[in-house]
Amino acid sequence: MMNRTKIAVKELLVTRRKPGPGPIQVVKSPLLTNFEKWSDKKRKLYFDDGDCMVANGLASFDLKFNLFASLLASPMRCDRISRNRVPKDYLIQLKLMKLESKPGKHSLQLGFGNSDCKSGKSSYVVNSNELLKKNVKSASGWIPIPALMSNMRYFNVSDVLVDRENFVNNSIIELRRALEFELGKLVKNEPKMTLEKWDIVVCLDPNCSSPIEIVRRESVEVIMFNVKFVDSEPWVSEAIRSHRNHELGLVLRFPRDTDLVKHIYRIWASFALLR
Repeated sequence: MMNRTKIAVKELLVTRRKPGPGPIQVVKSPLLTNFEKWSDKKRKLYFDDGDCMVANGLASFDLKFNLFASLLASPMRCDRISRNRVPKDYLIQLKLMKLESKPGKHSLQLGFGNSDCKSGKSSYVVNSNELLKKNVKSASGWIPIPALMSNMRYFNVSDVLVDRENFVNNSIIELRRALEFELGKLVKNEPKMTLEKWDIVVCLDPNCSSPIEIVRRESVEVIMFNVKFVDSEPWVSEAIRSHRNHELGLVLRFPRDTDLVKHIYRIWASFALLR
């Protein structure tokens, strides 16, 4: 009888227990829910195919053939002069170059890197000769920060030569060298080009009033780059004139001639942007 009483009391206590807590609510971290806001990464829209885009009211913009879309799509980098983040194709890349082994105070020099160069640490400044001239006194502050903060650093800041007197001239020399290199890639003795939609025509039109404009030629729309606005640098017009492949000038096609087109734009921006 006593055992039955204990069992009954035990069952009564079990049934009167309060229900345990429900499932724990998982708090979503803002690192996951607001990733684009803090990471400076692009928001991406994914579509399975072209029909899916059309169903959402979007058409193909053929951005792979658009020079300016390509410029804007380049990776973001910090301009060391303005401290703003800008697409890389609008900036000049700086790198630390080893000096030839000879007795002296400096073992490295702050120089200009190729925009597609992947090796080594880089920093970036605005692509404008005028702004470089105004800010060249602070050029020692343009040394790549990753190189300064690296645990493997083997140099002091005093080891880096910053040639302020010739900095802008060296920039022009690098622009000219790169232009000659890219023009050398063009097919020699290529037959006369026929214009296609959105071709880039680099011309020398003295009557043109705009450095860049979209015009209609031979029943198609093309982008005209007029290097008349870079008249302070005669080597540009000489190079374009010697490689012309159309009565209008040098016809380039995007994306086939991507590197050359971007470099010509870089030259134009460097000399003519502040006009």
